[in-house]
Amino acid sequence: MTAFDKHQVSRFRFVRCEFAADTGVAKLVYAFDDGPEMVETITVPGAPFMLDEARTAAVQRALQLLHLIAGVSYYKAGVPETVSIDSYAIDADTAALVETVYLNGLGEFAYRNGLNLRGRFRLPVQGEAVQAPVLGLQPHALVAMLVAAAQSPDNPYVGGRLSTIDGLRVDFPDGWGLVRASNTTPVLVLRFEAETDAELTRIQEVFRAQLYTVAPDLKLPF
Repeated sequence: MTAFDKHQVSRFRFVRCEFAADTGVAKLVYAFDDGPEMVETITVPGAPFMLDEARTAAVQRALQLLHLIAGVSYYKAGVPETVSIDSYAIDADTAALVETVYLNGLGEFAYRNGLNLRGRFRLPVQGEAVQAPVLGLQPHALVAMLVAAAQSPDNPYVGGRLSTIDGLRVDFPDGWGLVRASNTTPVLVLRFEAETDAELTRIQEVFRAQLYTVAPDLKLPF
């Protein structure tokens, strides 16, 4: 996509958020699909900051919430139906809070543009099932290919324990991922859980790479 066209974007991404305690500079990074990154920079006065472990964790939680809420100005440029968080996970309460902020904060924008945002802006929650449409493809066939690759000598899920009772589930020491075919609609159903944000991202990246191997045109919501 060489020029931005809101009718062509399919996903809004909360890419990452960073805070440098030595300079007080926070960076909030967003993107549409695989397009260029959009970076919001905020400088907090008073740097450098000496942060112990507890304060560092508190700052990170606050930064993530700021990242989610501040993304509203970027999201409304395209208003795609799929939203993903690339580098950390949130719980259901945080998702509900931010979704309410977007619904109410974009009320006038939605009215003027004839949009119904209720249920449209939906953040992924750790452990919650998400769906990937496979229009023109057979979801059970795709899962069969994933299972075959996982059971091959070149098993890409290194360190994971495989289960193929219902789709493909891989249990790692600190988390797990699952992909299965829906029996009623042409979609793949996916779930992920992990003890840390970093491990959740790693597991999702492993599954994402394998999914794109068997179906390069999939639109994944994570």
